[in-house]
Order: sequence, then structure tokens, then C-alpha cells
Amino acid sequence: MLCEALPSLLGDRELLKELFTHLISNGIVFRKSHTKQIVHIAARQTHVETTIEVQDNGMGIESKCHSHVFNIFGRLNPQDQFPGDGLGLAMCRRIMELHDGSIRIQSSSSEGTVFSLAFQRIR
Repeated sequence: MLCEALPSLLGDRELLKELFTHLISNGIVFRKSHTKQIVHIAARQTHVETTIEVQDNGMGIESKCHSHVFNIFGRLNPQDQFPGDGLGLAMCRRIMELHDGSIRIQSSSSEGTVFSLAFQRIR
């Protein structure tokens, strides 16, 4: 896992911990076979917001499924193939909403996934 220097965030410590736990563990679980798994976390700031990106080189998600993954029980893979209940990314979206932020996804089945978390800047 690669992690750059990250800014401080104002929010609920336990919810933010859960948010990053879900995103990092998804990057580890949904991996390509015979590939060294990489999860990279980076941040950038503007005068308006702080964006944190959690990027992996895993299986990726087809663009037609991007909105579906944030739904409760929005599983894309059979339960017997990958563990989980389909709540993780739905919880991530809700956590970002509770912090007046947003979560976006960029992904393809060949290049892995980037989750972008946009937080309002601390003033």
C-alpha cells in the first residue's frame, strides 16, 4: 500500500475509519489473480475542497455498474466467490453524505478503481 501525506479531516473519527477501511479492503479483496496488489492513497486540496483518492489496480468495475455499487446490497459478484454483504460502498456513500461530502468512482475492468472523496475544506 502506498500512502502520501494526507491532510487533517474534520469529522467523526469512527465513521471516517470505517470509510477508509471499506475502501482499502475492497482494493485488497477484489484483486486480479497473479498480480501484485497495489492500493494508493493520495490527496489534493483547493481553496474549496479536499479530495482524497483511494486507487487500486484490482479487477475494476464496468461503467454501467458504477451507480449500482453504492446501493444497499449492490453486489456485483457472487457471494460464494467474494465475501461480504453488499453494504460497504453504500455505507461509504452515507458516511460522505453525513460529512457534507461526496464519493465518486472511476473504474474500468482492465485498470482498477479510483474512489474520489470530496470534503469541504476546513476553514
